[in-house]
Order: sequence, then structure tokens, then C-alpha cells
Amino acid sequence: MIKNLFSFFADPLKRSIGFGFLTMSMLFGTWVSRIPDVQRNLGLTEPQLGFGLLGMSIGALLVTFLAGNIINRIGGSKSNLIGIFGMAITLLPLILASNLWTLFLALFVFGGLNAFLNISLNNSAAELERQEKRPIMSMIHAMYSIGAMVGGGIGGIFLSLNTSPFFHFTIIISFIIIGGIFTRKSFEQLPEAKAEGQGFVVPTWAVIGLMIIGLSAMMGEGVIADWSAIYMELERNISPHLGPFAYTAMAAMMAFGRLFGDQLTAKFGYKKILAYCSLIAALGLCIAIFSSGAVFVISGFGITGLGYSIIVPIVFSQAANIPGIKPSSGIAMIAGAGVIGFLGAPPIIGFLSEYLSLATGFGIIASVSILSFFIVVLKK
Repeated sequence: MIKNLFSFFADPLKRSIGFGFLTMSMLFGTWVSRIPDVQRNLGLTEPQLGFGLLGMSIGALLVTFLAGNIINRIGGSKSNLIGIFGMAITLLPLILASNLWTLFLALFVFGGLNAFLNISLNNSAAELERQEKRPIMSMIHAMYSIGAMVGGGIGGIFLSLNTSPFFHFTIIISFIIIGGIFTRKSFEQLPEAKAEGQGFVVPTWAVIGLMIIGLSAMMGEGVIADWSAIYMELERNISPHLGPFAYTAMAAMMAFGRLFGDQLTAKFGYKKILAYCSLIAALGLCIAIFSSGAVFVISGFGITGLGYSIIVPIVFSQAANIPGIKPSSGIAMIAGAGVIGFLGAPPIIGFLSEYLSLATGFGIIASVSILSFFIVVLKK
């Protein structure tokens, strides 16, 4: 692992893509850490907050269908930089929203830029992996998990210090913009991966299987990101200051798993890894659901993160190497499923919580992980 880390950080091209993934998740993790504040400040119920979060889902889904043509026209390097600076600038309006509709609009723009940056970075990473001719996707995605961990962790610290959300967000935005300026030249040297605009491509059964498996991980990550802090506070009576650490624990364990992901995949094969990871994710969610103490609930979400850790990198890597499907098309379809899962599942769980509970919602997510296990096992 140490050798792989040294090799990764010694390469400016890998560092630049890694910074992009770190940026994307750090900004999202920062937003996640303040969701309970936004809910309280605007006086929103769970279904109303779910509707606001739906703005992010709609914006991301619309951009997913347009991103390929845009990236192909302006190039991957510019697309990556636009996504990084765009997401940073649009973070602040999330905390400045004065009502449900302005929150919906702010999340619509933020979600669209998130989806655009996600597709652009994964195209660049897949192209670099093809040139390297060895697995690097898991290590690159580890930077995403590290960013989420840092974003959520800093959010928890600022909360414990009773720091204003405006000051908190301004600090994070400044860091991202300065980092983007320093990595700009490395981004410009990345190999161009054309994201062919082919319009609608009918997914094969292989792609559909990967989409469901990726969906299980990404919807779980999204639901934990948006609802774990509220779940801990409202349904487990845990201090709100500890809420952000549920997402941080998940992100930390995802980062840990991804640091070893490339070696484990090369040694055991992607099928075994996907099967075991799906079961581990389901186990972690069950612990979070049936526990009451902060340590056990947070640990459950952490175990879930370990399960999710290698699933997404493998799914993206496999999607870029499906016979008969162009790499960018495969990645776009997985990204589309990711948008539906990561951003679409949280609002649905929010609406359901009005009639059931957030614990039931997490149980639904666990069942999807079990379904993924059977898809992998039964796949020829």
C-alpha cells in the first residue's frame, strides 16, 4: 500500500484527478454536516427537506444526459476545472437559502455541477487507467472518501465550536479555490478522454447488473450522508454534535478500503470482492438500525462504508471495459444510476419517513445490498 501511495502522489496527473475527487466529496461533506442546521433554520419537516433535496437530484439527472456532449466539445481538462470552481462557488448559496424554494434552486445548481464533475473526472480517470494498463481507479476514488471524511469531520468540529455556517463554508471554499489554482496546469496535461455524445444507448444485461450493484452502494452513501445525523438525533436521541461523525466514519472506512482496493481486486477478482462487500454493507446497516448507543450506531455506518468502499471503483472500471459499449457510454450509464441512487434515494427516504421511520429506510437500503450480492453470485 505504501508503495502505491508514494507512486500516486508522485504523479502530478494522478494527484490532479485525486484533488478533483477530494474537492467533490469535501464540498458535499461540508453541505451534509450542516443539513440539520438548514432544516432547523428554515423550519422544515422531513418531507419538506426531502423535497428540497430533490432539487439536487433533478439538477444532477438533467446534467447527466448533457455532460457527454459538453465534455466532448470543451475537453476534459476544462470540464474538470469548471466543475471544481463551479461547485465551490455554489456551496455558499445552500446555507444562505431563505426558504424551501430558494434551497431547492440552490441544490438544483449544486447537484448539476456535482454530476458534471463526477462524469468528467471518471472519464479522465478511466483514460489514465487504460494508459497505465493496471488498476488505479480504487486509489483515485480513495481521495473521494478522504474528502468526504475531511469535509464531515471539519463540519463536526465547527459545530462543536458553534461556528457559523457562513464562516465554515467560506473557509472550505477558499481552500478549494486555492487548490484548484495550484493544480490547474496538471489538469491541462491530462490525456483527453472523449465523452462521445451518442444519445440514448440501450444498456446490455451486463451494464444493467453493474448499474444495480453500483446503485446499491451509491444510494446507501447518499441516504447515510443526508439522513444519518438526523436519524441519530431524532430516532436514537444522540447529541446533534455527534451527528456528522456518522458520515465521517462511513467516509473514513471507505477511504481505508479503497487504499487496498486495487491490490485486492487484482488478487481475488472483482466478482468475489463485489459479493463480500455487498454483505459487509448490509451487516453494517443492520448494526446501525438495531443499535441505540452513539458508538454502535456510528460503528455500524463505518462498517457500511467499508462494504461500499471498493464497489463503486470496480463498477466504473468494469463499465469502461464492456464489449460493444464505448467506455464513456458505460461510465455515463453508471453515473446516471449513481445520480438516481446517491441523490434520488434521500428524498424518497425522506418522504417515507413521514409514514414509517428513517430506520425502516435504512432497512430498505440494506435489502438492496443483499440483492446486489445475489446478482453477483448468480452472474455467469
